[in-house]
Amino acid sequence: MVQWGWLQWFAVQRLALLIVTWFASVSIALAQLPGDTNCDGTSSPGDLLALQRILFGAPLLPCGFADENLDGRITAADVSALVQRVTAPPPLGPEVTYFGLASADGTPLQSSGTLAGAVVYQRPAGQGFKLVLEARPGAGGVSVGQTIFASDPRDPSIRPDVWIVVSQPLGDGSPAVCDGGVPAVHPPDFRALRRISDAINDLTCNLAVATSPAFSCTSDRFGRPAFVDDTTQVQFCLQVTRQLIFSDGETLVTAVVRDRAGNLGPLVQMRLRVGPGPFDATASPTATPTITPVRPTPSPTRIPSFTPTRTVAATATPTSSATPSRSLTASPTFTRPGTVATSPPVAPTATPSSPVPSPSTGPPTTPPTSIRSPSATSSRTATWTPSPTSTRSATATRTVSTTASPTPTVSRTRTPTRSPTAPPGPVIRFFGLTRSDDSILEPSGLSPDGVPIFTRPQGFGFSIVVEAARGPSGNEVGTDTFIPSLTALPDLQIVASRALGDGSDAVCDSSGPNAGGVPPLDPPNFLPTEAAIRVMNDFGCRFVDGAGSPRGRGSQEACTRVPPEMDFRFVASDSSVQFCAAVTRVLEFPPGDTVLTARVLDQTSADAPPGSGVPGPTARIIVRIGTPVSPAPSPSTTVTPPRTSVASSTPTRSIASASATPSTVATSGSVSPTRTRTRTPTATRTVAPSPTQTQASAGPVVTFFGLARADGTLLDATGTNEQGVPVYVRPVGAGFFVVVEAKPGPGGAPVGLTTFQPDLSSLPDLQVVASQSLGNGSADVCDARGPNAGGVPGVDPPRFDDVGVVNDLACRFRDGGDEPRGRAQSDACVLFENGGFGFVQPDTTVQFCAFVDRAWEFSPGDTMLTVRVRDTNATVSAVAQMIVRVSP
Repeated sequence: MVQWGWLQWFAVQRLALLIVTWFASVSIALAQLPGDTNCDGTSSPGDLLALQRILFGAPLLPCGFADENLDGRITAADVSALVQRVTAPPPLGPEVTYFGLASADGTPLQSSGTLAGAVVYQRPAGQGFKLVLEARPGAGGVSVGQTIFASDPRDPSIRPDVWIVVSQPLGDGSPAVCDGGVPAVHPPDFRALRRISDAINDLTCNLAVATSPAFSCTSDRFGRPAFVDDTTQVQFCLQVTRQLIFSDGETLVTAVVRDRAGNLGPLVQMRLRVGPGPFDATASPTATPTITPVRPTPSPTRIPSFTPTRTVAATATPTSSATPSRSLTASPTFTRPGTVATSPPVAPTATPSSPVPSPSTGPPTTPPTSIRSPSATSSRTATWTPSPTSTRSATATRTVSTTASPTPTVSRTRTPTRSPTAPPGPVIRFFGLTRSDDSILEPSGLSPDGVPIFTRPQGFGFSIVVEAARGPSGNEVGTDTFIPSLTALPDLQIVASRALGDGSDAVCDSSGPNAGGVPPLDPPNFLPTEAAIRVMNDFGCRFVDGAGSPRGRGSQEACTRVPPEMDFRFVASDSSVQFCAAVTRVLEFPPGDTVLTARVLDQTSADAPPGSGVPGPTARIIVRIGTPVSPAPSPSTTVTPPRTSVASSTPTRSIASASATPSTVATSGSVSPTRTRTRTPTATRTVAPSPTQTQASAGPVVTFFGLARADGTLLDATGTNEQGVPVYVRPVGAGFFVVVEAKPGPGGAPVGLTTFQPDLSSLPDLQVVASQSLGNGSADVCDARGPNAGGVPGVDPPRFDDVGVVNDLACRFRDGGDEPRGRAQSDACVLFENGGFGFVQPDTTVQFCAFVDRAWEFSPGDTMLTVRVRDTNATVSAVAQMIVRVSP
């Protein structure tokens, strides 16, 4: 009997070893779901046998999970933990109805299938999309929890209601909570440890929560806001920006949601693959091209929002047959006085007898010669119109610039004058850069020949955007940015005067371990030579749509956030197609000036071979990396209380009003004082200042009062109200910083640092009130953290007699150590374009910073913030005010 038992055990071992060997041949490299030891995607009794075999010396599968009790060792204790997991009843907590990705415009993205129980997504770049998790009540019937930030330094078990960890760091992987990137937790681990709780809070504090489909971050096939799953109760949405960029390779994202009673739901996972790979295993494709939810419930089929597509014949090759000459009357031109264009189209100076491409012959045999762009004078008008004239009415296009600077202002509202010999193809309506948060960058100046200059402190961390509209030919704008066969130029043809990144000769090596840059092509050459085809396809393939494919974007997936609403749409209202490329370190621009030259082909027919469209005029911009010597600061930088607004004599940001009427408060167009930090090369960026002192006082002076983005970069005021108070417009009421700066007044006493008095018997040194309730308007004082975090009551008209309310709002202003105090310059929260943190105004001595999270988010409409500070002699400053306007 003993002999038989031994033989049976030996046979079982041999069988198990064969099973292990077979699974190892099809396994993947990263750890799977806890409880899944045999890599079948589930936690079942079969995992018990696999775990027992591992304890007796069998190798652990590369995709297996064996440390069930998470003590860092594989012992018999893990068997007990696995038995409890396998035999445990289903979780009572919330059920995840969708765990996946959505494009920038909210369209759910199609997955590549599933692998070992985890849904798989493939992206060419690790940013520019949304991570979406939706849930509904589980078997317990308790509502889904909605807290996205809860932390107690003394108790790591205090956490939010949604737990998400990643196997690779996001961004810079900073361990600081809600500041920078997110550290990795691998293998997935949800134990009550400080580092794990901090990592969870670090990611979830960036989430947006929606309990109604009308406020969801995703949209249905008609472009209307909607949950991905109709049964969803709560949606959590993460906008993946450069600050939270996913690394190349595969990142395992693991999530659990908790209900209001503290019950955890089942664990779900996603595999996000960034770059071309190779990856260790192939996901099982879905049977139909539908959105793949975590649970087997029907989900809506994603219908692409961009319709002007083209069928590409891979074997077609452009010909070089003779092209007919073009007469002056063949392509009448017209002037669009309302066009928004940072870079006016640069028309070639071709004579009437110059060769012009036809729809059937491909690109011209002679490269066009660029002429100078129009000068910076915004009042320039057209001086030539062909006869007969094809005139379009001057539609009222949104004008961003309202500045009244006495010097020429760099503005996106210049009206280009098209040459009578301009090519008939698409016209570039916008050519410029955006920040990492997709907001539009203004040119810092013009070159001597009128080319817009965009200055950046470093050669990456921004995006290149090109928009095009139909030209005189009336054909649709081409959308291809990459021709895989490398037999023709793509529809977007863009070149750089200097090598980007390492200048690799490999084509479309945009990601992965061997990712490379783009060679230069100087002077620009649009002939279909082998060198030009390779360079333009290499550069063009970096311009991708919302799904990561190398092609242009429709209006529903625009990559630009346009003021004043700061919603995603085209910059120019008549643009047909937008091309967007994120500049990462792989595509890093070198120090100095790099000229980008671009043009776009049209689409003559749906079955036309690639590269056979008619080109439009070229456009150019200069990307300047590094900060040249700035002009000497204006004498108006001297601050002597009482202050009045001083009109700037330098080109100011055109989004702000430049009226300089003397008043008791400064307008958003004044420079009081101008920032002298060498952040920008030429045009001094106007800081939306705080209101000036209303009376002479020995107390401290508020030197700056405004907002900054979540990454610390300053926001500009979008205007002022009738009383001259700066107005800041935000699309949502959370996810930004409120910043106050101050300095000693004539009395010379230092500015006080306290933002909270725990005994609630006196006011802190920073005193701030809001005209509307923030968050839920909770009457509890300093309830900014924890599961019961609340808001702040409103005070209107502003006054500082309620000690509890003042302490409640002021205590949310924290220093770098998360203490309720002001900050020194070494601890500043404002990030400048040179990559350093510091004070906004050079004479500031103390800075106060508060990150606005969902617990005290601003309500839709206008909320007036009123602030004053106190010095160590208990003397208070005059008040400063601003309006935070949240778009409804």
